[in-house]
Amino acid sequence: MATMDLTNEVVRLRAELEKVATERDMLLCEVSNLRRELELSELKHLQDDSAYYPIVHHDSMAKLTSEGPFSWMKSLRYVPNYYGTRLIELI
Repeated sequence: MATMDLTNEVVRLRAELEKVATERDMLLCEVSNLRRELELSELKHLQDDSAYYPIVHHDSMAKLTSEGPFSWMKSLRYVPNYYGTRLIELI
């Protein structure tokens, strides 16, 4: 009789373990999807932020700083890029 009880308990615990493993796998998939969404969101945010920073070359910067502290502002031009956002470029 004790052997039968233990066998039933093992069967019950294996079924419960299977349910827990299935739930764990679903949660791992959800976490993976959320991480991917977060990474895509961060990449988009970085891309959006990069549209507002000027692209500066060393020779251009030396010329602009020698002409005064705010002279660089008149040399900015917006340029559309591949993703449809706008980059600021020094002319």
